[in-house]
Amino acid sequence: MVALRHGSRYCRSTNGGFTYPIVLLVIAISAASSAAILESIQSATQRDQRVQFQWVGIQYRQAIGRYYEGTPGSVRRYPPELKDLLLDARYLTVRRHVRTLYPNPYMVGAAEPAKGWTLIRAGDGGIQGVEAQDHLGQVQRFVYTPAAGASVQSGASPRPSTAR
Repeated sequence: MVALRHGSRYCRSTNGGFTYPIVLLVIAISAASSAAILESIQSATQRDQRVQFQWVGIQYRQAIGRYYEGTPGSVRRYPPELKDLLLDARYLTVRRHVRTLYPNPYMVGAAEPAKGWTLIRAGDGGIQGVEAQDHLGQVQRFVYTPAAGASVQSGASPRPSTAR
């Protein structure tokens, strides 16, 4: 122990070095709380990317369906390229089936607009759908399949009949 001279008497220090352990405890608590906050932010980011991924895939499927169903004449055709969904040149008036070519949300910083999507080709060579890997490495497919003998609106699946 350190004895300090205080006036004519010697006095002993009453703190036994408690500041250092308290500072270490505060640092450990702040590190643990920071790790929990970062984990929460990461899971929220992954959830947002998953929602965006699903939304983009559905937009492509619906746009392909509108292009297919809107084909003039009796023979239906799928779009030859994704850029044909931006401006449908088969009509005299402007038709846009999608506003922009959306990138895969899991491909951060993609230079090309449709980067990260694999095209699923139909029998006629046109694009029937898109597929990509999600953050878990699972392949998600968004394919437009027309109903047999019925027109499908906006790429949605037809509802089953409820007749008894």
